Amino acid sequence: MGRGLRPTSSLVLGALLNVIGDVQDISFLELFAGTGRVGFEVLKKGASMVVWVERNKIFAMHIREKLKEMNVQNSFVVGMDVFRALRYLYGRGFRFDIVFMDPPYEMGYVEIVANALRKFNVVHGKGCVIAEYRKGEVGSALIEKEYVYGDTALGILRLENMLKKE
Repeated sequence: MGRGLRPTSSLVLGALLNVIGDVQDISFLELFAGTGRVGFEVLKKGASMVVWVERNKIFAMHIREKLKEMNVQNSFVVGMDVFRALRYLYGRGFRFDIVFMDPPYEMGYVEIVANALRKFNVVHGKGCVIAEYRKGEVGSALIEKEYVYGDTALGILRLENMLKKE
């Protein structure tokens, strides 16, 4: 694995899938995808479309190769940074049922990406944004519900506080 890559642990992945619930026929966006593990799990469980955003060319290439091996048609990788990718997806009319982000810890990215989502809202009206972060890293004003697993937290972000209406 690459320097700085911190894949979602099995415990947190299982918890995330429990939080999400039934993914049959949903659209799913994974930001800071890394290995793409979360998106592939959601795809295996029946999501209709998964889009991975990963700026690291090697990681993005590995996700593309796996998609090709699996012969997946309705999913793809956006190989650019998260902020350019949100603009790109928004401009092309993409909207997702679930947006999941797992940014580098303790760099303020959850709040920064939330601000970008205010501008480039790629979330369906009843969709949700879930973030993985270090426990205590994200302010409570942004979190609707939080699940803590050791030092890691999953937070469902308050959509009414972050997303402009379309």
